[in-house]
Amino acid sequence: MHLNASFAVTLGSLLGGVCNSLFISVTNYLYAIVAARLNDWENHRTESEYENSLILKFAVFQSVNSYISFFYIAFLKRYLEPGVPPLVPELDQYLTHYGNASRSYIVEFFTSNSTHW
Repeated sequence: MHLNASFAVTLGSLLGGVCNSLFISVTNYLYAIVAARLNDWENHRTESEYENSLILKFAVFQSVNSYISFFYIAFLKRYLEPGVPPLVPELDQYLTHYGNASRSYIVEFFTSNSTHW
């Protein structure tokens, strides 16, 4: 079966959107459980402090969780595609150099038999 290129792009966009919305819904549900437990562990003096803290946790997480994909599309996606120059070349060089160096130290640390501490 051979798909038309425009149909494949449309299908990919649709599936990506559905997966993104499912992921947002699931993580919002899971975070509601985590936020309620975290809020229970805090020592709030009044019920209104408890509720305000819980509302703040929900609002911040749901805002970030729901809109981070739009932020990515609007500001980062074009710089992360192959062949596009990095947003900040110096930062890209720094991360590449020190990321590779730290990765080799971590691998060496965990693969050597001697203890370093």
